[in-house]
Amino acid sequence: MHLTQSTDLALRVLMLLGARNERRSAAELAERLKVPPQHMAKIVQRLRRDGFVSTTRGRGGGVVLAGGVTETPVGEIVRALEGPGEAVECDSPPCPLRDGCHLRGALRAAQAAFLASLDQVRLRDLVADPTGPVLLSLAPPRPPARRPSRRKVSDALVRPRRDRAGHAARRRRQRHVAANGTAITGEFYAAMFAAHPELRNLFNQGNQANGEQRRALAARWPRSPSTPRSPR
Repeated sequence: MHLTQSTDLALRVLMLLGARNERRSAAELAERLKVPPQHMAKIVQRLRRDGFVSTTRGRGGGVVLAGGVTETPVGEIVRALEGPGEAVECDSPPCPLRDGCHLRGALRAAQAAFLASLDQVRLRDLVADPTGPVLLSLAPPRPPARRPSRRKVSDALVRPRRDRAGHAARRRRQRHVAANGTAITGEFYAAMFAAHPELRNLFNQGNQANGEQRRALAARWPRSPSTPRSPR
């Protein structure tokens, strides 16, 4: 007889859970059995619906065998997963030999004998030695979490202080520029004028033009004495 791929994988999931009765995530089951996670999720849902496993959501959740499932005959599990279908389908489309055919009866008897032989095996028999250790070794153990080195920890602790100090220094420079204008760049201009004396006249002309423009604007729109000074 032939089992569907879904039934085959469901039996393997039950065997893996029965090898060590502990909670496992669906992602771990998919990794160990080399099954796509989406397909594994459907298999777990089917097993939960049939009462073979129980699931828990959230942190620390996962899949675990339901109580007493290890004593369940494999034939009963296969019947629940495969459904009431027969080995061959004689009604869709209708077979012209179905009224006087002995093949359907012979296949029914063979299917019943197949399931009866599986009834003699329980799930716990499928995970007995040497199968149990093999199931537990399907995937290598997860490597232990690496502890960060002292240097990384110290950098992580010191970096925020440096960032805060640099930010405070930038804010002080900005306030200084806003309050004192070009005072902070006096050394730069002195060095520039010493290297290029011809730039001093251009610089003075620009400052003079800016001063005349500000005075013209102030004469055109004089500020009322009651008008508050805008904060800087």
